[in-house]
Amino acid sequence: MNGCVYIFCDCQKAIDVLTQLHELIKHPGVFVKVKHLGELLKAKLCIARLVKIQGHTGIAGNERADLEVKIAAMSIVNGKMDAPTNISIADAYKMSADIA
Repeated sequence: MNGCVYIFCDCQKAIDVLTQLHELIKHPGVFVKVKHLGELLKAKLCIARLVKIQGHTGIAGNERADLEVKIAAMSIVNGKMDAPTNISIADAYKMSADIA
């Protein structure tokens, strides 16, 4: 496979975690997954491009992702799902704001 994969994201914090090493190493689980995905893409001669988009602009996949995050947040609040054990204070505040 030779080509390009476009990843659209409306969350600047998520983009920072993926693109800035000092942010990525704060999230070891994400670091391992990103490294593995990078190796898979490299083996297939595929390039991933991260594209910043505006949130809530009617893009079907973006709206679906927002919905899935809200469902997961409510599942954590209702005790149906465990919260990650290592989230930053900023992420906790954002999650609280989203739930509120």
